[in-house]
Amino acid sequence: MEASMQSPFRDAPKSLNIFRIRFPIGAIASIGHRISGVLLLFGLPVLALVLDRSLASEAAFESQREAVDTPWSGGAAARPDMGRRASRARRRAQAGHEYRH
Repeated sequence: MEASMQSPFRDAPKSLNIFRIRFPIGAIASIGHRISGVLLLFGLPVLALVLDRSLASEAAFESQREAVDTPWSGGAAARPDMGRRASRARRRAQAGHEYRH
C-alpha cells in the first residue's frame, strides 16, 4: 500500500476509556461549564415555581418550608441543629410560648 493511501488514524487509541484519558484544563473547565449550565437550565424554573408558590399565602409558605426542611433535601442536613431548632420553635409557637433566641 502506498504511503499516501494509509489511514491517518493508524496510531489512534484503540480503547476510549474516558477515565484513562487526560484532559487539558480547558476541556475540564468547558465540561464543568456545560454541566452547570444544564443544572441551571432545569433548576432555576423549579426555584422560581417554589418562590411563586411560597408567596401565594402563609399556608403555602409553611408547606414549602416543611418541604425544604426534610432531611433528603439538604435543609436539615446542611446544618444538623437547624432541624431541632425549627421543630422546637414550632412546638413553642403552637403551645403559645414566645420564641426567644
